[in-house]
Amino acid sequence: MQQSPSSPNTHTNQHKTTRGQKAADFIAAHLGSWPFLIGQTVILIIWMAFNSVAFFHPFWFDHKPYMLLNFVLSLQAAFTGPVVMISQNRQEEIAKTIILGMRDTQNHQMLIMEALQALLEEQRQNLKDVVEENEDISQTVDEILDIINNVKNPHEKEDYDDDDIS
Repeated sequence: MQQSPSSPNTHTNQHKTTRGQKAADFIAAHLGSWPFLIGQTVILIIWMAFNSVAFFHPFWFDHKPYMLLNFVLSLQAAFTGPVVMISQNRQEEIAKTIILGMRDTQNHQMLIMEALQALLEEQRQNLKDVVEENEDISQTVDEILDIINNVKNPHEKEDYDDDDIS
């Protein structure tokens, strides 16, 4: 089955998704989720505990006030906004493409409906013509039958007429 140029699938196939767009969509989809928030909270707690507990003192890499943690969270915040915006812009493009495809499909369906309505009107007219022809033929057949009856029995009608007079 061939797709018409106005089908929604042809619009989405025109734009190939880049790796960056896929990554932005994936990150934006998971960034505001509960698993992400819980995972981030667990990582922060482990980070602070590891760098605060005296037992791990020889391995501390980020002393209080956790400057490295602050830097990592600032980087995350700096990249989160643009990544979410990239994903939102992409979602807007997808929505526009879908809407254009739906509009094209709707226009195509309207043209089909108009053609079907014209065809239906033509069929109604044809049916009306056939009914009128049928009525004419029925009337002609009745006239022919009357003529045949008169030819077969020309006196019957006169006999009936004579009986009515008496």
